[in-house]
Amino acid sequence: MAKLFNHSGLLLVAGFLLTPIAQATNTTISTASTTKQSLAAGDSLNVTSTGSLSVTGNNVAVTVTGNSTITNDGTIQQTSVLTGGNAGNSRAIRDNTGGLTLTVNNGSATDSAAKIETADADVIQMKVAGSNVTLNNYGILNSQNSSGGGNQVVDWTGLTTGNNTLNNFATGKVTATNADAVRTGVNGVVNNDGLIKSTASGTSSDGVDAQNNTGANITNSATGTIEGGRHGITG
Repeated sequence: MAKLFNHSGLLLVAGFLLTPIAQATNTTISTASTTKQSLAAGDSLNVTSTGSLSVTGNNVAVTVTGNSTITNDGTIQQTSVLTGGNAGNSRAIRDNTGGLTLTVNNGSATDSAAKIETADADVIQMKVAGSNVTLNNYGILNSQNSSGGGNQVVDWTGLTTGNNTLNNFATGKVTATNADAVRTGVNGVVNNDGLIKSTASGTSSDGVDAQNNTGANITNSATGTIEGGRHGITG
């Protein structure tokens, strides 16, 4: 029979050292923070109503690499306007891994002040097929798109497989300047009771644009508004 020994949290089995299984990290931000975050499988990030995560430079505020949950009751923002080869890299939330499940809750039924915002990049981008994402918004999701480079609030164009759902509740505001506000993935679901709007000085920006992805299912309730400089809904 193999003998088990434990020393300083490491498990020994018959003389062999076994590396402990990585534990999930639950991070809470309740004050001002400028440290970018990375979420692996099982991790969660909670920004409280008194907290803020404000990141600058060629960095994503929250990088997602595994199944995880983001709950924001305060502010998550990326404030940099990058140029050249780094243009558009300053996103608030990004999955560039694929094959994961992400849930993002921005605000709540009693908190419409929660905000996720970028100066010049997508607010949330799911880049690789095979991921599943649910975004529940009661607050503010805003892409300032300062350079006019086409930086969306929601960019799920890369989700040609996997589930993608945006629930924008009555107090929710999803707004972009000179860019599409929302781009869905294949079979994308948008349930809108609030405001989805692209404010454009030109005529090429839409409220919801499915691009070349098929199967979009968009429900706009009696309290909802979907508006674009060109189209409210297209694809």
